[in-house]
Amino acid sequence: MKKVIISLIVAIATITSTTVYAYSNSLIKTNEKEVFNIHYKNVNSSSENGKVYLEGNSDIYFKCDLKQPGDIYEFTVDMVNESNKDAKVDEKFITELSDKQQRYLKYTVTYEDGTEIKKNDILKSNETKTLKIKVEFLFDITEEDLPTEKENLDLSFNIIMVEA
Repeated sequence: MKKVIISLIVAIATITSTTVYAYSNSLIKTNEKEVFNIHYKNVNSSSENGKVYLEGNSDIYFKCDLKQPGDIYEFTVDMVNESNKDAKVDEKFITELSDKQQRYLKYTVTYEDGTEIKKNDILKSNETKTLKIKVEFLFDITEEDLPTEKENLDLSFNIIMVEA
């Protein structure tokens, strides 16, 4: 069985000025001669408070500054299956924020329309699906919701794709 792991790892730092870094790559595991060709392309962001970079076709990096409640950084990226076989989501992993962190920060990775990425979702041969990555400094918070000292967060997201 062929497996493709697509990863997104995010590190967030500071209290009211949040800096976000992301790294993403795809790892292909197969015992057959033909391999999946699932990769990223077309990274787009309309947010002015950060930058996103696509290095090659499998590494994504981004950095943003969320300075005050209500600040949002988001970008989209196409996940492309240029293989001649369909793939499906076998597993997905996303780091959950602690209860305290959820009081002031929201982190999501979804399809572009906001739909959740679920097990058994299909990425057909030669199909492209757009993902949306969003980090939000929540607006409706109190001073008690904020951390009392500088905090570094490591967030990650992995999609494991297998042959459908």
